Amino acid sequence: MGRLKNGGMWSCYKKMSSASDSGFDQYRKTCSLIFGKATASQLRYLNATVELQQTLLTSCDGTVANQIRWFEKVAEQNKQINLNVDTFLKNYTSLVDLIMNLVSVSYDFTTINLQSLRRSFEFMNQCYFNIKKDQGEIFGMPLSES
Repeated sequence: MGRLKNGGMWSCYKKMSSASDSGFDQYRKTCSLIFGKATASQLRYLNATVELQQTLLTSCDGTVANQIRWFEKVAEQNKQINLNVDTFLKNYTSLVDLIMNLVSVSYDFTTINLQSLRRSFEFMNQCYFNIKKDQGEIFGMPLSES
C-alpha cells in the first residue's frame, strides 16, 4: 500500500468518515463494545460467586456445628471411641486444609498466567502498535476523541 501525502492514512480516514456515523466509526467502537459487555458479565459472575461462597460458608458452619454436636453425643455415650473421634477430626481437618492449599495454589497459578498474558498484550501493543500502557490511541488519535 502506497504512502499517502498530507497527513497519511489518518487524514484519508477523516475525509471518508466525515459523514454521519460511518462504518469506520462503528467499527472503532468494537473493542469498547466487546470489553464493556464482557466486563459487565464478569462483574455479575464475580458478585454471584461471592454471594454463593457466603451462603455456602453459612451452610458449612451450620453443618459443622451439627456434626460436632453429634460427635460429642457419640463420644459421651461411648467413652472408648472418644480418642478415635478426636484423631479422626484432627486428620479430617488436616486433609481439608491440604486440599484448600492446593486449590489456593491453583488460583495463584491462574493469576500468574493471567498477569503474564496481560504483560504479553502490553508488549504487543508497544512493539506492534506503538501504544504505551494506558495510552489507548489509534493512529495517534485518542479514543476519547473518536
